[in-house]
Amino acid sequence: MNPSDLIAAVSPHIPAPDAALAAATISTDSSKVDITPSTADSAARFEIGSVTKTMTATLLALLVGEGALGLDDEIGRWLDAGDNARITVVQLATHTSGLPGMSPQMRERASSNPKDPWSGYGFAHAEHDLRQLTPNSAPDASPWAYSNLGYQLLALILERASTLPYPRLLQEHLLEPLGMADSRVGHAESDADDGLLLEGHGSTGPVGPRAHPLGAGGVEATIEDFARYARACLFPPATPLGDAIKLAQEPRVRVNPDTEQALGWLARGGTLREHSGATAGFTACVHLNRAPGHEGAVAMLAAYGGSIALASHFKAAAQRALTGQDPGDAEPARPFEDWRRKAVETVELLLAGKFQRVHEGLVPARREKTSPDMIAAAWHRALASAGDPDPSTVTIRHEQTAAGGALIADVAITCSRRPLGIRLAILPNGALGGLTPLPG
Repeated sequence: MNPSDLIAAVSPHIPAPDAALAAATISTDSSKVDITPSTADSAARFEIGSVTKTMTATLLALLVGEGALGLDDEIGRWLDAGDNARITVVQLATHTSGLPGMSPQMRERASSNPKDPWSGYGFAHAEHDLRQLTPNSAPDASPWAYSNLGYQLLALILERASTLPYPRLLQEHLLEPLGMADSRVGHAESDADDGLLLEGHGSTGPVGPRAHPLGAGGVEATIEDFARYARACLFPPATPLGDAIKLAQEPRVRVNPDTEQALGWLARGGTLREHSGATAGFTACVHLNRAPGHEGAVAMLAAYGGSIALASHFKAAAQRALTGQDPGDAEPARPFEDWRRKAVETVELLLAGKFQRVHEGLVPARREKTSPDMIAAAWHRALASAGDPDPSTVTIRHEQTAAGGALIADVAITCSRRPLGIRLAILPNGALGGLTPLPG
């Protein structure tokens, strides 16, 4: 595996020529890194987004090994959780707690401050919002649902179990032992700007530093350090931290026929582990192949974010490289030819209140996990902050094609208080893969 091949495969999908892109490949006897453009500083940091969750999960496993807390602890032992006290620590770590991706209060904050939605939203806010949530009626049978809120609360539990602030816990018990001297728990309003965080980019241009929910995100890493992390995850050291890395990678919950959830990590095919990360200005991924005799890892970082399509190209290139294929030799994606009509039609159905029709258009896997009432509730929440929509102003402001051919379209609607955005995923067969209201 050669990191320059990964860069060549992914760079055509980054529409910002100034955005830095870096890759690392790890095998039994070598680690190789590459970064472009050639003027980019290899000591500069990228935001790694939700790959941070694998680090939080590893710290959890480390504290479990030390006896500081247990995976089956009810969170009421550690948090003022109100009626949600019976959720367990392992449910937070495996996205099976029944908690939403973010709280309704956080969604309101994101709507009012879309340029820096997590600014000022710390552990105290997350714990407060937890108490306002209605408990899942059957927490032991909660389906898998990815939750940033869950990982933010998990980081707060780790603070209380270790008696160390989460940034210090991560720095002293994971980053430093793994030799990640140039990485840190990232931007906060109080941080001194050392000039080493790369400028992020998105579809509308440069993206400045933003706050992130600690535990769910927030780590910044250089490509050299990211390669060190990938190597440690592939070949855990013979230390308590190494034991924790192994424990974090053990599958625990079936997500779908091909995927299981470990602590933080997704497990596929028995020997594959992966996690991706995306922020408004950055994209990241780590993929591991633990098959004996075929061990390898790929880590990639880009100073371009907010793109589901780019994340999919990262994943496709990494998977091909780990299976001995040319990462750039994938068959060209072919999106649904009439995707524009499909996108506008879907938004028009939402505007008309025809939520049953929208639900019927979802791909079966999505349709089973939602309902017309859930779609209606999400739509009305979005309108509550945006105001009355003008149906004549529906416009497609940005689109990208994912590695498998899914078309990701961002649709804008003018409303009485602020514009409303909707992100649609339209599969190659014309089915709707998902829809998400966008802040701002």
